Amino acid sequence: MDNNGKVLFISINDGSDTRIRKELKTLTRQGDVIFVGALKDNDISLNKVAGVNYNFIKGNTSNVSSYFKLFFLVLKLRFRFFRKIRSVHVINETCLISCYLAIIGLPIILDIFDSIFLKRLQFLKDSFIEKLIHSIPKKILVTDDNRKELIAEKQRDKVIVLPNYPFLKDAQDVVPLNNGKINIAYVGSLEKARGSDFLNGLISVDKGDKVMVHMI
Repeated sequence: MDNNGKVLFISINDGSDTRIRKELKTLTRQGDVIFVGALKDNDISLNKVAGVNYNFIKGNTSNVSSYFKLFFLVLKLRFRFFRKIRSVHVINETCLISCYLAIIGLPIILDIFDSIFLKRLQFLKDSFIEKLIHSIPKKILVTDDNRKELIAEKQRDKVIVLPNYPFLKDAQDVVPLNNGKINIAYVGSLEKARGSDFLNGLISVDKGDKVMVHMI
């Protein structure tokens, strides 16, 4: 990226996600970052990343109208910073699809947290539509090697695995848990498919109260 250019970072949340904050901090080392996201309400205390210009719509992922609002905000920013935006970082295919006409002509990085083709549009997995959408960005970021293998083989050479972990310096001051228990961190979406049943079973047989699960 040109160090004199700006990065347009598009999401459909408030940017407080650990992975997003890490990426924003990294990108600000190379230039200015314009963040576009969504707030469920206007009264939220957000720990903003220094050097990031935050812009929000009011909405959320479950509301289709939010993606229309996102498109028009991105379009507005595209005109405002005309010729100054050097690249676009987009979170998930839903944001790419909804905002594509507003960012067409710019280098695009697609960052896939939760692929729409593994959830709402499972019937389109490995379809022409999925391959067409994944052909748009110059690079695709995924969270692990398993998700990389889910991308079409012809497009896999532009996929970069960016694991979900914070900067080391962000965790250096954490005090170890010296409570004599087996401590399990359960972070993210608390769903059965992610281990809830296993942890529930583990706790049910933990007669000595040796296991403590920390859910975030």
